[in-house]
Amino acid sequence: MAYGQHGHLGVSFQESLGTSYVNSMMYFPIISESLTEKIESLMSEELSARYEEPDEYEGMHGIEGDIVTEVHPHLVGKWLKAWCGQGSRDSFVQSCYHHLFLPADSDYDEERAALPPMSIEVYRDTGSAYLYYDCMVNQLTFEIAQGAFYKMTAGIIGAQFAWANKSAPSYLTGSNFTWDVTSLSLAAAGIDDAASLTFTLNNNLAGKAYLDGNKYPGRILRDGHRVIEIAGTMLLNGDTEARNYRNRTQQQLILTATDPATVMLAHNQLVIDIPKMLYTEFPANMAGPGLIEVGFSAKGKYDTSSDYAIKFTLVNTTEAY
Repeated sequence: MAYGQHGHLGVSFQESLGTSYVNSMMYFPIISESLTEKIESLMSEELSARYEEPDEYEGMHGIEGDIVTEVHPHLVGKWLKAWCGQGSRDSFVQSCYHHLFLPADSDYDEERAALPPMSIEVYRDTGSAYLYYDCMVNQLTFEIAQGAFYKMTAGIIGAQFAWANKSAPSYLTGSNFTWDVTSLSLAAAGIDDAASLTFTLNNNLAGKAYLDGNKYPGRILRDGHRVIEIAGTMLLNGDTEARNYRNRTQQQLILTATDPATVMLAHNQLVIDIPKMLYTEFPANMAGPGLIEVGFSAKGKYDTSSDYAIKFTLVNTTEAY
């Protein structure tokens, strides 16, 4: 019988689309994963003088599923590069590296791949490992709530699958971020009346298949605009935000998570910066006799003066991703 605690999950960027790559794996402690190979059924439409369904044929293959983890100050950089399509080391200060992740304004491979393809090894404590490759991060979700760990979900879309010999995982040390090491800033002012916040970042990718003799997508490209959505709950503390909703005011939203422990004379840190947040819903309603909380929704819009819609700054001792 298989146990989840005996399994592992590792991720490695490929050198190109179409060829798996299992060297330089980075291993992730996970909460859960739902990666699977989807195989479509191709149903014959012929009539053959019987009531039963016609024969089925093997249709298209594809990879999809989610990987749920807590936000680790080193490991999160892998997912940020995967979703943004690029990453750079901005500076080296006090023995820590400052990594900058901005959504790429061009495709990794304009003919075949919108983002850097990845190979993902999942060992489920039985037999061979499951190797999913030509995978990309379509959707990335960050969730922070009072009294909880800072969590992240990577929504994966991919093309190919193979069985593989399992590798021997090794894990990075370091503490995961929790709710009490995070802070929020809205329109350059700190706020302390939010109970939860979720960022949902969608690349809107789709697998594209052609008459090339293959049963899997040969291209994974964009099928719509890149979308940044924000949702959360905050106390109704005055009518400022309700007025901002009604006036369609765009405000800068910054979420900062800082490890209180000193690391090489600095601190591990992750900063998410959305220069233009626009409320799409702000229902300031009474639900009972207690405190009035607003479950709001918003979007992050592209800021022409900053040249980005979202920016991630990660500080740690990892040299490169």
